[in-house]
Formats: sequence, structure tokens, C-alpha cells
Amino acid sequence: MNVVCVCDTPLQVLNCIQYVKNYIREDKDAVDVFVYHQFKNSEIISENMKKSGIFRNVFDIGLFKEYPGLCQKAATLNRMFFPSRFLKHYVINMETKLERGYDRLVFSFPTTLVFAILSLYKPSEIILLEDGIGTYTSDIADDYSSDSLRIFRKIFKNLNLSISPDYYCVRCPELLDSVDERKKLRLYSSTQFSGVINYIFGYRENDIYKKRKTVFLTQPLNEREGYLTDRYKKLVELLERYHENIVVRQHPRDKSADYSVFMQDTVGNLWELECCNTISDNHILIGGFSTAQLMPKILDGAEPYLIFVYKLFFDSKELSSTFWKSTETFIYKFRDQYKNKNKVFIPETMEEFKAILEKLL
Repeated sequence: MNVVCVCDTPLQVLNCIQYVKNYIREDKDAVDVFVYHQFKNSEIISENMKKSGIFRNVFDIGLFKEYPGLCQKAATLNRMFFPSRFLKHYVINMETKLERGYDRLVFSFPTTLVFAILSLYKPSEIILLEDGIGTYTSDIADDYSSDSLRIFRKIFKNLNLSISPDYYCVRCPELLDSVDERKKLRLYSSTQFSGVINYIFGYRENDIYKKRKTVFLTQPLNEREGYLTDRYKKLVELLERYHENIVVRQHPRDKSADYSVFMQDTVGNLWELECCNTISDNHILIGGFSTAQLMPKILDGAEPYLIFVYKLFFDSKELSSTFWKSTETFIYKFRDQYKNKNKVFIPETMEEFKAILEKLL
């Protein structure tokens, strides 16, 4: 069987490797992977993927050219109408011959690259791989489609611009309520894969999380409606009182506060690998609502304390939105997976958050 995978992020690469290790038979199946170079160290990771021997081919996809206004939509349409030309133009290592057909497509997020492969190769089986919280809280194959794609679907009905996965491969299938049980596959993590994964991502020994057990995982939540800047700054000021116990792992897009008083992780390992190598039941993970907070449990079964603080810096209108209501429901579902359910908190007020910190720290 010929299998093709598409990866846009480090997490997707990690999940792709573990999918191959879980479900691909080396004696009968061959796997190619397309890596879109839009994330940090993607070139190094891609080269290590090639050297690992896991994949038959690793195809490197260069960044798409940006165009102004409607020209960007036209370029997107062009990639969908002419997938063969699109791939030949953007595949960097064209000395490696593209395959003529694939039986199975494995992807995590619907992009023009995914639709190009779907249109060009017409795989008979489609598998959606876990891609963080969104896989569990929404129909990621459709809900996250761009407005342009939705319009294209209506106009060009003859194009295959909808994706209906045959299987959903995730680490916690019990959290997928809206998916038929027969379509669920479990994505197993295993220490036997850790050597090759650490090699591909260039994992470096890091003792910062062994020295300090509390981690503040920041996010660019100021990009959402209803964000209250002053309240967020007060939250950071409260955490500063405990700065000797806290490590800040700052999101690249988060510029909403000054975190210089805190110790910061400068090693830069993939967070998911830190979850497998250093994060334990004794850690405390503080964040608005981040996939990163869930990863220790999802990846390795660890159950650190989780404090979701999103209610402390959004206005009441935003918190009453469908997004945050479904978020709260998901957190409670996730908490039910914990042996000790008292380790998961959603403080409603700053005073409640302060009391939790005083209890744990």
C-alpha cells in the first residue's frame, strides 16, 4: 500500500511518525510525507526525517507566495485547479520523483496542499490525525475551512473540496463524541519510539523543568474578541510574586506582557517532547486554555495540576460565546480522564486563582 502524509507543524510531524510506527507494516507499506516549511527548524527536522529511514520519500514544500487582495484568492484557486503544476512548482527536492498514486491520505488539517494531493491522487482511504484540541472540539475537516474554500465549494461543485475521513486517529478516542465508534483509531505513544523521535527533533537535555515545577504557558489570546488587557496584566503581576517557582514558556506571537522577571525556557525543545521527558504528576501547568496543558496526559499519561485561567481576562459577552462554553464542557470531559479530578481548576475570580496558587505553591 502507498501512503501519503501531509505535515504543516511540528506536532503533525510527531503524530505522523507515531502513526507510521503504530499502523504501517514495513514489509508491505511505503510512506511518503510532504512537509510544508512554515515552522521553526523545519529544514533540519525534514533532513532528520529523511535520515531516519521511516519514510520512503520526504518531499519539501516551499512557502507559498503571498499576493495582495483578490490575487491571493486567485492563487489559492489556481493551486486547487492545477494540483500537478502546483506540486511541481513548490516541491523543493524535485529530483525525487513524485509517486503516481496513493491508496491512503493521512492529514491533520485541511489545506490547499491536502486538497491538491486529494485531487491529484484520489486516495481510496482518508485518515484524520489528531491536531490538538480542535480535533476533539469541532469538525476540523470542515469547521476550520477558510471563507475562500467555502465559496469555492459552492461555485465549483465538480471539484472534490470536501473531506470525509474514513478514520479518526487520536490518542483519546473516548473524547470524540460526534464520531462513529467504528471510525475511531487510537494513536498510541510508546517509549520505544522515543529514540527516533528525539533524534528527528534534535531533543536536548533540559533540567529547567526539574528545578521548577510550575510552568506558565502563554498564548496570544489578545487576538480574540473581549480580551481585557488590564486584567491579564494583573494576573501576570500576581504570578510575579511566585516568580522563583515559575518557568515561563512564551508563545512566539504573545507580546501582551513583560515576562522578564521569570525564568524562561531558552533550550527550545518541542513542548510535546518535554511532556514525555520531564513533565510529571507533580508539575503545575498554568495557561488560558492551551493544547500544551493537555499534552502530558494525552502523550504520556502524566497528570500534572492544570489551572485554566481564561475566565480571568475575557469579558462576560465573550465568555458566553459558543467557543468558550464548549471549551468549558471539554475541560470537564478531560478532567474525567484524571484519576484525581481535584487536580484540574477553572478559577472564576482572581481571588480564587490566588487561593489555588497559595495552596499548591
